[in-house]
Amino acid sequence: MAKPTVDLEKYDIRVIQRYLRNGTIDQATYEAWLAGLPDETELSAETEARFSASGDGENQSESAEA
Repeated sequence: MAKPTVDLEKYDIRVIQRYLRNGTIDQATYEAWLAGLPDETELSAETEARFSASGDGENQSESAEA
């Protein structure tokens, strides 16, 4: 019996990893799908994010000032 065709665009990476583990898709199929994806680097926007440790009080003082 042939393996079912899986539309990888519909799935989260966790589902794809499960499909790889249980044999629904093979590594070669997944790598070929990745290689076929368009490079959309030019469409991306650079962002800046700040992270702080929980409970350090920084966020609390910022919200108190607002």
